[in-house]
Amino acid sequence: KYVHQPTMLKERLASFDDIDTISRKNALTLSLENDFQTRKNNDIADHYDTIDLARFILSTDYNFQRSPGGEFTNITGDMELRPSGKFFIESDASFNPHSQKIDIANIDFVVKESDTKKAGLGHRYQNQESSEMTFDANYPLNKKLGLHCYERYQFYGRDLKEQEYGLSYDLHCWTMDVNFNNSLSSGSTIWVIFRLKAFPDFPVQLGTTYQQPKPEAIEAIRS
Repeated sequence: KYVHQPTMLKERLASFDDIDTISRKNALTLSLENDFQTRKNNDIADHYDTIDLARFILSTDYNFQRSPGGEFTNITGDMELRPSGKFFIESDASFNPHSQKIDIANIDFVVKESDTKKAGLGHRYQNQESSEMTFDANYPLNKKLGLHCYERYQFYGRDLKEQEYGLSYDLHCWTMDVNFNNSLSSGSTIWVIFRLKAFPDFPVQLGTTYQQPKPEAIEAIRS
């Protein structure tokens, strides 16, 4: 990975994407990938499909810009376990060799029968900053109506940081979503989203937000 020293400092650019924050880079990536696979008969004579049951990738960068002589950066690990077609586990972690501590670690357990019927439980960890548990679920009530639920709990401070509940209704060519979100950082939000089934990545949405007054502001008004 080599990037020449940019002629424009990134501090002088409005950062809209990764290109605007580009900086000089000179590093070599080393990685080791392990795959565990099996074969399954697909009902065609003498023909088998290859199925990935597990994958683990261990990698690190050697940064030539460090002096003297360069140094290794964090060691990262990515793991995927797929014991069946309806259940999988995904995990990634970043280990800092200098502090001898894990900087970031994530793990997700997902049960998925379809896009409208699935549930996931995850944990997000960032060293000395955050330790959060997340829960996300979609469940169809019938052929047209479905429910959505999302919860995010912060173990540091023991706060329920975010809650989201939604209804999804099938309008034949369209899908309508009505969602309510309550977050400690941004208050309460209600929005409606219409999606064309042919173009699900181009939604039309309307929403409104209500920020609950903070306790110190209420006390100031009273006094």
